Amino acid sequence: MFWTVVIVVIVGIIYAGGFGPIFEVASDGGRLIFANVNPSMLERETLWGVLIGGFCYWLSFNSVHQSMVQRYLALSTLRKARQSILVFTSSIAFFIIVLCIGGLLTYQAYAKCDPISAKLIDQDDQMFPIYVMQTVGNLPGLPGLFVAGVFGAALSSMSTVLNSTALVILEDIVKNLLKIDLSPKAANHLVRASVFILGAIGLALSFLFQYLEGILSVGVSLTGLASSAQFGIFTLGILFPWTNSIGALTGGIIGYLMAAWIVFGVQISTLMDLIVRDKLPLDVSECPFNVTLPEPREQPDINPIFLISYHWTNPIGVCTTLLVGAI
Repeated sequence: MFWTVVIVVIVGIIYAGGFGPIFEVASDGGRLIFANVNPSMLERETLWGVLIGGFCYWLSFNSVHQSMVQRYLALSTLRKARQSILVFTSSIAFFIIVLCIGGLLTYQAYAKCDPISAKLIDQDDQMFPIYVMQTVGNLPGLPGLFVAGVFGAALSSMSTVLNSTALVILEDIVKNLLKIDLSPKAANHLVRASVFILGAIGLALSFLFQYLEGILSVGVSLTGLASSAQFGIFTLGILFPWTNSIGALTGGIIGYLMAAWIVFGVQISTLMDLIVRDKLPLDVSECPFNVTLPEPREQPDINPIFLISYHWTNPIGVCTTLLVGAI
């Protein structure tokens, strides 16, 4: 996936005529906003949300998430584990920059004809795929490379998550909590059955994504939710030596429930069409057919906590865990 997107972006930059036209169109359309310092947590994208929320998200994900810890433990020395974190962090930073450029390329291609308003696609998540197919997809092999990269990334991530979750079920629940001693053959069958069941559940839930807020926000929210309480408990033990197991457990549960309330409340509100997100201006002046932009809607009266940006899900869970656990 990494090199697939890099290749698509490089080809897109060449087709666009370099960085100059890309940034010029983005600037004219008001897409280059670097200094939105609005402190409100209700605004979806702000400097503070990206910096603070992103820092907490990646710190908790890299430090305590089961799939990452399993990778560290697979290395032979602590030095190699530290080097892997450095390589991963540097690669992620570079990849995010590449993705941002890919977003600007997509905007440049559709600056005068928004595909969603023109009913060419239904969701924001389809913007980059349609860009690949309509703009650089004429190159032989590039669409196939893009599809292979997407499926490769999905299979790689899913295999890691399923494997690590199955091991948690075996080691932490069956052996430690239930005190069941399994033979190697029975343990192997249990892990395989767990992977199959979890995979089936994941496949079934994937059909819900078309009704949710968006893959990026949902993915960040759920991953941040999963690691927030864990990271909060570990941080609690490091910073607050007077806390005990009851405080850590209580703080972790309440922190997790707090973050889960926000995450699932946002998604349910989205399903019920109760959330109206502010969007930057769109243009359909050069669409090949008549397109009418939808009338702007007013935000219905709902609990403001369900309007909190997805960037803050992880910090809220961590801070709640620390506060309750320390008390």
